[in-house]
Amino acid sequence: NCTKVGCEKERTEQMDVPAAFRDVVERVLLSEDIIRARIAEIGKQINDAYSGRSLVLLGVLTGSFMFVADLSRALHVPHEVHFMRASSYEGTESSGSVQISGLEKANLAG
Repeated sequence: NCTKVGCEKERTEQMDVPAAFRDVVERVLLSEDIIRARIAEIGKQINDAYSGRSLVLLGVLTGSFMFVADLSRALHVPHEVHFMRASSYEGTESSGSVQISGLEKANLAG
């Protein structure tokens, strides 16, 4: 059972795109097993680095919420989860500056 990124090329040739997504997804780049294994590795690194301490996971909505949830489940150290929203568009035009919201109640000092 291959769970390393280096052998993923061989496995992606065998992975099918689910029928419901074939109109919008050309191919699978990383299998669920590869992603799950890497999140477990990252979780272990964080657990080791923050042993005896607490931390804040900060995700950027909306794309990070599944990753942050999976990573949070892999952590055994005390932690909080917060999300922020970043936007630079007003309608269909870029405003030229990034607006950050959602951190009003988060204590990120430390």
